[in-house]
Amino acid sequence: MRKRGNGKGKTFIVWSQSSPDGFESATFRVESPNFVAYGISFKNEAATGIVDISHNQSVAAVVGADKAAFYQCAFYSSYNTLFDYKGRHYYEGCYIQGSIDFIFGRGQSIFEVSPFGSFGFILEITFALF
Repeated sequence: MRKRGNGKGKTFIVWSQSSPDGFESATFRVESPNFVAYGISFKNEAATGIVDISHNQSVAAVVGADKAAFYQCAFYSSYNTLFDYKGRHYYEGCYIQGSIDFIFGRGQSIFEVSPFGSFGFILEITFALF
């Protein structure tokens, strides 16, 4: 399956929901193998607070498809922006913005992205190489 937009910052898929579960709050979720997206911005606009952060996940995208690829896409959220759930994924020329846990999950992914955008300070970036 392929989805093509007019470019990041021009074509948006937007939702506004937060929840304790990243699956329930996600703006976009894909589990179909061989999925490819071009030039689309995925955005979760839910307001999240830090009072009870465990109940405020506002995921922009859940990627659970094997062999999924994103080219020139953008992902925006304030908390848990990109849920790289499972499978093998490739991100090229993408922009990822958030404040806490920009990217999380168990996916085996390659990121060739622009600099990350932060609503606060980036204190630590951790990678696991397999």
